[in-house]
Amino acid sequence: MDPLSVPVSPTAPAPDVPERPSTAERPTTGSVTVIELNDAEYCTRVLQLPLGKSEAEADEELLARASAVGITATLPSLASQCPPASSWSDSSFGTPQDRLFSNISNKTNGTGVSTQSSAVCPPSPLFDSEGGERRSSTSSLTFAHYERYISTIDSGSNDDKPAKDPLPIYNFSPRRVFIPSPKSMASAGSKKSSFQAIKERLFGRKKKKKKVIQILPPPLPPPVVEVRIVCTTCRDSFEEKSSALHKLKCGHIHCVDCVKTMIKQAVEDETLMPPSCCSSPLTPSLIRAILNQDDQDTFLLAVVKLNTPADEQLFCPDPDCGHFIPPQDGYDVRHPFDLACVKCNGRMCGICKDIGHGLGEHCPLDWELTLLKKKQQQQNDKEIWRRCYQCRNLVSTSETSQITTCLCKAQFCSVCTGIWDPITGCPNLCSFEDELQRRRIAATLSSINELKLRSNPSVQQLEQEQQQELHRFMKYKFKTKDALQTRHLMQEATLEEKYELQEEAIQARHKKTLNSMEVRHLKAEMELQDRLNKYEDTIGYRIKHMEGYCNGLGRNPSSQAAARTVTEKDLRELGHHYHIRDTMEQIWAGKINVMRERQDRQQEDCRVTQENELETFMDKRQEVLDKMEAEFLREETHFNEVFAARQRHIQARWVLAIEVLCREFEQQSPKQACRRVSIPKWPEDRVFRTRNSEKQQ
Repeated sequence: MDPLSVPVSPTAPAPDVPERPSTAERPTTGSVTVIELNDAEYCTRVLQLPLGKSEAEADEELLARASAVGITATLPSLASQCPPASSWSDSSFGTPQDRLFSNISNKTNGTGVSTQSSAVCPPSPLFDSEGGERRSSTSSLTFAHYERYISTIDSGSNDDKPAKDPLPIYNFSPRRVFIPSPKSMASAGSKKSSFQAIKERLFGRKKKKKKVIQILPPPLPPPVVEVRIVCTTCRDSFEEKSSALHKLKCGHIHCVDCVKTMIKQAVEDETLMPPSCCSSPLTPSLIRAILNQDDQDTFLLAVVKLNTPADEQLFCPDPDCGHFIPPQDGYDVRHPFDLACVKCNGRMCGICKDIGHGLGEHCPLDWELTLLKKKQQQQNDKEIWRRCYQCRNLVSTSETSQITTCLCKAQFCSVCTGIWDPITGCPNLCSFEDELQRRRIAATLSSINELKLRSNPSVQQLEQEQQQELHRFMKYKFKTKDALQTRHLMQEATLEEKYELQEEAIQARHKKTLNSMEVRHLKAEMELQDRLNKYEDTIGYRIKHMEGYCNGLGRNPSSQAAARTVTEKDLRELGHHYHIRDTMEQIWAGKINVMRERQDRQQEDCRVTQENELETFMDKRQEVLDKMEAEFLREETHFNEVFAARQRHIQARWVLAIEVLCREFEQQSPKQACRRVSIPKWPEDRVFRTRNSEKQQ
């Protein structure tokens, strides 16, 4: 399987256009329950259906009537969030994705992939292992994408160090070995004879020997050493200067096949991208030298796919292909709104991401152009609008010229929207004369049908009923929304009142705690003052007694008792008490200051604790309020989505009801056509509220 493709079954949708999930499956509003949304009340008050009859049953009855008059119709579900359906004509109604209804017709519009072929390149031997041919090259793919990609990757600290040349591995073959020469053998014998001569000289045994002249053979050439280098991965040996070996940035040597395998694994598995050895990516020059053009395109496609976010990746809508489509810089001159698949050469619409449409056909998901054409059909406007391929604005075409020039100076064909060439003209070779003839015939038929049309009283009555239903819908919507907002305000006010009471209780408790602490501190200071006063009185009494003792106070001079002896100890003790009395005020002030500092620290710690507690409470309160606001926002979003889906549904039912009624009358009177009235126009919410309030006043 192509690593750049995604498995797509023939019956499955395109991989880049997933099916829209229902309201219950969406994570944003799937778990939201709005009690004001009551389907039974909506059916009774707005649709005025009998009790016990659901909206689905009413839709089935209308679809049965449509099927009876030959209209194949489907109504959009309430869970869908598509924009309103497109305009309808005699051959088709709505869009392929969200079609309202269509007539049974044998007309077909070619929206398939173009069958013209281009030069077919041979299949890539490296990556296209299971079939699939690359029929167009990607000229916009260059190795600049790969260079930008590897520039953002940190290759590690080893990249800054110079690479060391690996030691070559010498591999000696059996045919090329070292052969000992006769010279080396003679040198061994000469060593033995020299030892014998030394021994004879030591023992005095000198013998005369005859000189023997030995003729040695010519020296042999040096031994041949074959140097071979082994691949780091496959361990195959190659010659030292073989072109099949490549030295990487990390210093390792790999053969061509191993490098190709490394690149192939990186293409098939994005986690191995970029292909590297020892965290050193392969250089673009090496990849360009090893791979051929097709393999280079496949590798660069994998790099572009890896650099493209998952939600922006596009794949070929063909079920048999599913190949990745890279971003394209230029435009296809024949189909400027389409993207080309580089594998199957198919076309994909750049708007709906489905198979490309036929020449001159606009995309059904181009809602602006679709609604404009629908409005023109209702107002019988013959002006033709096309979308510019460059600035994407709508441009009015000229009735006398095939060239359409936009305000951005872009020129394109007014028939097929192909890019206009000043020399060759339209790239699709459209005939403007045939287009003018078709427009004249269509205008003539339209004027003839206009003369045959007549208004039907039943259709006019249906129009009035739809207008009344619109009024009931808007009135019920605003009434329900007011109830929702009132409930939100009541819940928010109740929660605010609850937290305000809790905040007041916390502040009262904090104030009471601080007051009790101040009372305790004041009481402790008064007790300390009393203790110090008593101590001062005690010191004064002691000094008086000691002074009286030393001065002999109370002694009778005529007494025969022994005289008092005042010792040095008594005097020192009296001086000590004098010192205590003199420093009493400083000691008191120090003790009182220490107590007050300790009390101030306690009060400050208490205030900090209370502030932290109040701050935690306020944070929790704000968190709960934020969660409530988020829940209210989800409920309002869900409410708007439900009523938007109901509005689309009821609008589609109005269009189908008008068409069914007209067809029924046309079947009764085949020679007369019934005029199709336009559906009621939805007013803006602000305008409807203003008018409704004025009527009530």
